[in-house]
Amino acid sequence: RHTPDDELADRDDRLDRARRGGRRGL
Repeated sequence: RHTPDDELADRDDRLDRARRGGRRGL
């Protein structure tokens, strides 16, 4: 995953999870 699109998607996914109150990324 080294494409801007994929990176943005991954970031969006992580932000979405954090917004839902799921701190499982850490």
